Amino acid sequence: MKKTPKKVLGTLGLLVVAATTVFAAFLPLPSASAADTSVVDTITVRVIGNTPSVNITDPGSDEAIAHAQQRISYNYENVDKVTAVLEYTDRDGNPHRDVLGEYPITEDYGTGVLDLNMSSYDYGDYVLKLIGEGINGLEYEDAITLYYYPVTTEIEYNEETNDTFAILDYDLTDEDIDTLVLEIYDENGNLMSPLSPIRVKRGTTRVELPLEEYNTPEGKYTIRTTAYDASGTALYKPFDMILNYTIHVPSPDVPNTGAMTFGNLNISKTDYLITGLIIFSIVGVGGIYYITHNNSKRSRKKR
Repeated sequence: MKKTPKKVLGTLGLLVVAATTVFAAFLPLPSASAADTSVVDTITVRVIGNTPSVNITDPGSDEAIAHAQQRISYNYENVDKVTAVLEYTDRDGNPHRDVLGEYPITEDYGTGVLDLNMSSYDYGDYVLKLIGEGINGLEYEDAITLYYYPVTTEIEYNEETNDTFAILDYDLTDEDIDTLVLEIYDENGNLMSPLSPIRVKRGTTRVELPLEEYNTPEGKYTIRTTAYDASGTALYKPFDMILNYTIHVPSPDVPNTGAMTFGNLNISKTDYLITGLIIFSIVGVGGIYYITHNNSKRSRKKR
């Protein structure tokens, strides 16, 4: 009669350990816990002063542009009107101050947009001022500098392939532009030949710089882009872009060592499973040994 209860208790113990292990396997990940979930609300508070204020928000100061049409965004406070003024010096050295327009303001504060058209102006450097006039004639002004070029350049670099491209920004409909020439200079001002010059026709906006093809060493280079008309005359001074060229060496692939993984289980949960499996193995082996050993003793006694 004692044999059956011992077997039953041993089996129940094994079932308890197995059930604990299975329970651990189905525990939710920490990311699913409601306690770890947070919601962040961002509240922007604008503090209004008592004095006139005008601030240009876009574009930023010292901006290089290559399109005649520009949209200027600004904020204002406590002003009755905003006056837009464009200041520049012509090619003969004469200063100019053009009033582009006056815009009445009816709210205490707000935002405004100015559509600037520079198609009637030559390429050059310009200072755009927005002047806000408040109560009793008090004024406040903000200014940005616009560098007007026929073409500007940005660099696009692919670290995986070491491919380098010059992205050209200009008015594709400008018939004055016939050819675009890119020159690459090293830190000492030497033209990188035969790597450059590179000539492309109007309509091209992406130009590959074959630095890797010509085994160009790492270093600091100047990418100089100039727009020419059909007669070969430069429309304006070149636009310079600095390139800090580095050669990316891809890391070797990590071999698959065949190590055991546990999917998307976290460490604490994995430890729980391993511990459960160890206990399960020990209890199981111990239980089997105990039952087998007792059966052997009983068989010898019966003999």
